[in-house]
Amino acid sequence: MNEERQWYEFSKRRAKENLKFRFWFKTGKRPEDIYRKFFNTSMDTRAVAADPNFGIFSRYAKYYEGHKKKESWLRSWIFSTDQ
Repeated sequence: MNEERQWYEFSKRRAKENLKFRFWFKTGKRPEDIYRKFFNTSMDTRAVAADPNFGIFSRYAKYYEGHKKKESWLRSWIFSTDQ
């Protein structure tokens, strides 16, 4: 039962995170914007890597790159058929 509970909590956290990423993506937030939200520019790279928010930032950067490619392909196809 403990493993099921852990899996449930992990799934819930992941769903919340994906919802947050989708919101950021749809509102036009780039990974650079999220970086500035969590870290100031004068921070040492070791301090940034040790910060718990670095994981969120790096996962959003991957999410952004993956979804940017999908959306740009779809937009180019839609706009090419409108002409």
